[in-house]
Amino acid sequence: MKKIVFFLVMLVMGIEAAQAQQLVVRSGDHPTFSRITIPIPVLQSWNAQTTAEGVKISLIGFSGGFDISGVFARMQANRISSIDITGDSLLLTLNCDCSAKAFRSGPLLVIDVGDPGSVFTTQLLDAENMNAESKKNTTNLAAADAVLPWMARTSSQGIQRSPNNPVIASMTDTYFSKDRSTSLLREIQDSLTREIANAASAGLLKSNYSAKIGHSSDIIEKYVEKEAKENSAVENKLNYFRNIKITDSMDRLERLEIDPTSFSGGATCPKDSLSEIGTWGDERNFSAQIGQARNILVDARDGLNREAIKALAQNYLYFGFGAEAVNTLKLDTSLMDKHPELVEIASIMDGQTANRSGVFKHFTDCPSNAALWAILSFDKILPEALVNTNAILEALNKLPNHLRQVLAPAVSSRLLAYGDSSNAAAALRTVERLPESLGSNSLLAQADIANETGHSSENILGEIVGHNNEQSPYALIKLVEGKLARREPLSKKTTQLVEAYAQELRGTEIGNKMHKIHIIALSQSNHFDEAFDYLHSHIGSLSPESVIELHQEILEQLTKTSEDVEFLEAIFAHEMHLTRSLQNSTKFSIIDRLADLGFASLAQEILSTVPDDPRTKDRQILAARVAILLNQPFQAQAALIGIEGVEAELILAQAKQMTGAYAEAAKLYSNNDANQQAAEAGWLSDDWRALTSADSQGFGAIAELANIQASDAEIGPLARANIALEESNKMRGAIDQLLQDSTVGISFD
Repeated sequence: MKKIVFFLVMLVMGIEAAQAQQLVVRSGDHPTFSRITIPIPVLQSWNAQTTAEGVKISLIGFSGGFDISGVFARMQANRISSIDITGDSLLLTLNCDCSAKAFRSGPLLVIDVGDPGSVFTTQLLDAENMNAESKKNTTNLAAADAVLPWMARTSSQGIQRSPNNPVIASMTDTYFSKDRSTSLLREIQDSLTREIANAASAGLLKSNYSAKIGHSSDIIEKYVEKEAKENSAVENKLNYFRNIKITDSMDRLERLEIDPTSFSGGATCPKDSLSEIGTWGDERNFSAQIGQARNILVDARDGLNREAIKALAQNYLYFGFGAEAVNTLKLDTSLMDKHPELVEIASIMDGQTANRSGVFKHFTDCPSNAALWAILSFDKILPEALVNTNAILEALNKLPNHLRQVLAPAVSSRLLAYGDSSNAAAALRTVERLPESLGSNSLLAQADIANETGHSSENILGEIVGHNNEQSPYALIKLVEGKLARREPLSKKTTQLVEAYAQELRGTEIGNKMHKIHIIALSQSNHFDEAFDYLHSHIGSLSPESVIELHQEILEQLTKTSEDVEFLEAIFAHEMHLTRSLQNSTKFSIIDRLADLGFASLAQEILSTVPDDPRTKDRQILAARVAILLNQPFQAQAALIGIEGVEAELILAQAKQMTGAYAEAAKLYSNNDANQQAAEAGWLSDDWRALTSADSQGFGAIAELANIQASDAEIGPLARANIALEESNKMRGAIDQLLQDSTVGISFD
């Protein structure tokens, strides 16, 4: 028992020593935010708050210190200008109007500092503290799981310490002696094993892989030797990317070659040697290397040589043959379980991606060549992922030339989609400086970078199209899409080439895209009949969504640019059920032009396919316009209830005028600077004298004469006759002017 107590004391001292070690602060830059990560013990209390200078992170009671020497090697100082250490706290000084958040992610404390307007999925920091207690739900390890099992008083999701635990009961039946002391010792050792594993995974302990296994006591040595004998006959099927395996009360180093440096994902990075594909072959030709490797697959007794199988698979990968490498590993299926990294590299070579389930998925931030295979295992790098571009570019430069020519364009396209155009160009430069001419993949990546940086890619794409290889259709699509976006006409040769590729690649995804491009090109060239005919002849090879999309594209272009007769012929020939599926914006354009041409009934029929709930301004104004054309003024007024704006008020005034409310119409016209319409409506109202001003064109002179008040009480008959004669002459002149004014048109209906 003394030895047991001694062992427990040493364990506690080891944990305290681990807690006293410096915590390495790491960093990384994203397009819209910078990230700081700190590996902290599971039970460590912390809080974060904003200050006048920036953000303060405190690890309450922690005395081990922080290592910030490498923070700004991976991060620019445009958001976080400096980091200062004060006791158990870090002060992040910000030099921007940034927002920040802090949260636990497994064994890491993560602090994100984002640009103004950045959207965070977790709560932002404010002046109040955000601490570990308020963020319990972000910690994925229960506190009781970090307590030695015989001291625990509460249940948790970790090991069940109940005597009825079936796992412990099974182990007791198999391994435990009936002797009470031996059984107790065994239980303690087993529990310690699990708790040490939890502590190592959570960052409380660090494994020393270079240290030899010690023999601190005869009892421990006895059980270590016993377990080693029992396990020697069992084949080790440990996945290469687990961080630790426990066989007894001592941590043992397995075959996984790892780098002791942890990164922001919380896992441990594999060493370069695990996926250093440049060392899996040499300068000899393919047949010489593969032939030699195949000759030693079988030994003298016709048994398979596993190391030779692995070497042959690696040799295939060196030459870029993924499927052949996988078939080689299948000669001994256990090799596929032991070397999942080879299987995934083979998939990458064949253009496949593993996405979230891949072996390399956590290693985008690794300082080893695993970062290269990590980003290649994704179709698209996740926006929140940290990417070690320096490691990726270094690994890319170490690849053999023939592999670099294949993989560099793929790396460039992923970095470009990630928003890192400078490193995308740097990845492409790794093949541009090779003596060989650039392949079509590299040229296509060059064109994408040119487009992203605002330069013309037309010459590059034209060169790829001229190569007439597997990349030519993709280059042609990009070339045509660019011209269509700029509203540039396509040459007859280009149109014929698109049609030829569409026919050659029919039934494929790229072939269907060629059909779409050809139809859009015809519509933008104002060949609408040809576009409709081509669409109807290939409707069977397109999805219903694509058919609707192309109908809309043609009709939208038709509405904007076609002649009136051509427009009307196409609209009247168009099937109404297809019109119903158009976007509202396209329907509104068609209705507007039909209204201008006087086809109000058809316009109203199409408008009925647009729901009136919710009431949108564009729909209601069109409804009022169509109602006016159909001589439905009251329906027009109803459509404009709650609708504001100059256009709405002018249509409302027109509806008021049609119902005989001339005074109201005149006021609405006048309020919106429609002076001529206001004068006409005012002249027709009962209160025309008050509503018609003297300076109104046409009606002003008459209104002025009508408003003159006779005041001839003190003059004689002769003077009164002269005044009447003068007024008669003025009235005659005003009427002549009114009759000759072509701008005045009044309906007395």
